[in-house]
Amino acid sequence: MSQEFKKIMDFFAKSPEEKAEGLGEVFEESIAFFERFKHIMVSGSDEEKEEMRKNIMAMQEQIQQETERVLEETGMSEEEIQKIAQDPSQFSPDQWELIQSAQGQIHKQAEDIEKIRKDLEGGSEVAAPKKRTGKKRARQKGPWMKS
Repeated sequence: MSQEFKKIMDFFAKSPEEKAEGLGEVFEESIAFFERFKHIMVSGSDEEKEEMRKNIMAMQEQIQQETERVLEETGMSEEEIQKIAQDPSQFSPDQWELIQSAQGQIHKQAEDIEKIRKDLEGGSEVAAPKKRTGKKRARQKGPWMKS
């Protein structure tokens, strides 16, 4: 199991206060994990690809459980939580900047992973993902993360 994956999964066991303090770190670990995921899906062995698929499924299940826990504890709907998560007044300026940056990076990772998936399904040879040029992307509108 990759170190990034373990740190991400450990994040879910933390208290709400610890989660708030470690948000930036888990975003960084998530980006590193998905970079590793892309690399393995392009050039990894069948065993590495299978382990990565299992990791993704475990992470998705944990995120769903966490979402359900938050919804139950707050008595709010998923849509209400998303509305709060999109409101900059709910966060400090530093937190909001971190969230916006992570949102853009996660969106880019998702696009890259989807391209790899389509290339693999189509049977074509997969090119390595493009390196970032340092150019900033326009901010995504609407919900940035769904469970």
